[in-house]
Amino acid sequence: ERKRAGKDLFQLFNKIDKNRSGELDKYEFLTFCLAEYGLVSDEDIDTINNEFERLDASRNGSLSMHEVLGKFDRIRAAAPLSIRQSIVHPAHSGRRTLQSKE
Repeated sequence: ERKRAGKDLFQLFNKIDKNRSGELDKYEFLTFCLAEYGLVSDEDIDTINNEFERLDASRNGSLSMHEVLGKFDRIRAAAPLSIRQSIVHPAHSGRRTLQSKE
């Protein structure tokens, strides 16, 4: 059991170490902890990373205010009021999950 847990942590570490440096930067460590404590699923992490990539129109690895606000302006304009008020909603398990609204 302990060996399996260690292997799972090793796989999680390697999945989150995006630049394959063998070290986690602050963002990667945050992601690692959220996943390890069961606060986000692999699917949540993938959704967030995919959303970031989609929003990064300049492909420079960061999001400008224009890129971020543009996404939320489109959501507000297209969605009913109940959806506009929140991007996060409770899942059936009682754990909150993130979902892209576009």
